[in-house]
Amino acid sequence: VSAGFFLMWYVAVEPLIRRIWPDALVTWVRLASGRINDPVVGRDLLIGVLAGLICNLILHASVLCGEALGLPTEPWPSWWMNYLLDDFSSVSGVLCWLIRGTFICSCLLALLVLLRAILRNGALAAIALVLFLAVVLVHRETWQFDLVRENLIWGVLTYMAIRFGFLSFIVAWTSRMLLNHFSLTLDTSHFYFYRAVPALSVVLGTAFIGYYFTIGGRSGLRQIGLLPPR
Repeated sequence: VSAGFFLMWYVAVEPLIRRIWPDALVTWVRLASGRINDPVVGRDLLIGVLAGLICNLILHASVLCGEALGLPTEPWPSWWMNYLLDDFSSVSGVLCWLIRGTFICSCLLALLVLLRAILRNGALAAIALVLFLAVVLVHRETWQFDLVRENLIWGVLTYMAIRFGFLSFIVAWTSRMLLNHFSLTLDTSHFYFYRAVPALSVVLGTAFIGYYFTIGGRSGLRQIGLLPPR
């Protein structure tokens, strides 16, 4: 159902984005047409994962800073535990976030395109979007602290959308959510250690695929010494 709804939404907004901001869809169209071995597609996949990791580091750094300052911390939502109940829940949770990420990012990109058309300036549109999202996502008790954090996170994500386009924006947002919503640990005694494997595999696999095709596939791996020469 979610996939079908996204397909209808994409068909509706894609012509608008293509007309006003065609550069944002270049690598997305290449990937959708099966050109995954395109070095530019690989670059956007790799940079998207790195941006998602940076956003996650900002989030966790803000939690540590908040605890050090004695600020109230947001409790872990109970519905996150649904992803850790069993293997099926873990895998379905990953698939859900992949579909949800694509839909949410397409909505945000459409909003960014709309702001760009109204303000007639890409930089002003980006600033307006970041401020809007930061204000919407802050919590009342620690709004000053949260405002800084959300501005940083959405600043990174919006930069990805403007600089690299829709594909890297999706990868960055989805990587951030997968790393954040699935508890990652190196302690194998925790029950959720193996539950986080699907999410981590998607993120690391995307990064590897991006790196692999960015450097030119097998020939690139040979040049940097990761494969023996022929």
